[in-house]
Amino acid sequence: MLVKLQSISDVGGQELVYKEVFLKDIFDNVCDAFREDLERKNIKTSCEIELKESFYSYPALLRIIVENLVENSIFFSNNSDPTIHFKAYPSGGEVMIEVRDNGEGIPDEYQERVFEMYFR
Repeated sequence: MLVKLQSISDVGGQELVYKEVFLKDIFDNVCDAFREDLERKNIKTSCEIELKESFYSYPALLRIIVENLVENSIFFSNNSDPTIHFKAYPSGGEVMIEVRDNGEGIPDEYQERVFEMYFR
C-alpha cells in the first residue's frame, strides 16, 4: 500500500511527460521490480507486442497501470503453472493493452464493479 501511495505521490509531484511509449520496456521493468515474487511463485511471463508504429502517451501512468495489473496477477496467481501474458496491439486507431493470467479470476457478480474507486 505504501508503494502504491508513493507512486501516486510521484506522479502528482512531477510534470507528466507526453512522449513515445515503449511498452515492452515498461513490462520488462515492472517484471524486474517484481522478480523475487515471480521467481518465488515460479510465474512465467511473456510479452507480445504487435505494434508496427510507435505511439505517444504518458509512460509514468502506463507503468503504474501495468504495475498494478502484474501485482494483482502475482497475488492471485494459480499454484499450478502460473503465467502472466502481456499483449499490445492496434485496434481502430487505438492501442489495446491486455494483461492475462491464469489465476483465480474475478467472480462474475463483481466484474461490473472492478473499476469503481475503492472497490476491492
